[in-house]
Amino acid sequence: MVVHDFFSPVVMGRNVNGIGLPAAAAWFFQIVLSIPYGLLISRGIAGLKQGRAVLTGGLLGLILYLINFGAVSTFWPGLRGDEVPVVFTHIVFGLIAAGAYRGLLKRGPANVSTAA
Repeated sequence: MVVHDFFSPVVMGRNVNGIGLPAAAAWFFQIVLSIPYGLLISRGIAGLKQGRAVLTGGLLGLILYLINFGAVSTFWPGLRGDEVPVVFTHIVFGLIAAGAYRGLLKRGPANVSTAA
C-alpha cells in the first residue's frame, strides 16, 4: 500500500489519486485551503459562546463542504464519489476549528511579572 493511498482520504476527505498530484502537493494544497477555511470559521463564531460557537463551526464546515462540492463538481468531476466521508471531514474540521478558536479566546493575555 502506498502511503498516499492511505492518508489521502483521511486528510483530504477524498482520494485525490485521480488528479495525478504527488502526496506532498496534495497535502500542501490541503493546508493552503485549510487556512482560509479556518479564518472564515473563526470570523463566523467570534462573538458566540463556546457551545453555540462549536455548533456553528460544524454548520459552517457543512457550508464549506457545499462550496467545495461545487468546485470539485466543476473542475474535477472524477473526484466525486462517496461523499459521506467528505461531509464528515468538513463538519469535524468546523467543530474542531471553532472549539480551538474559542478556547484560545478564553486564555487572554499572559501575565508577565518583571523582576527588578
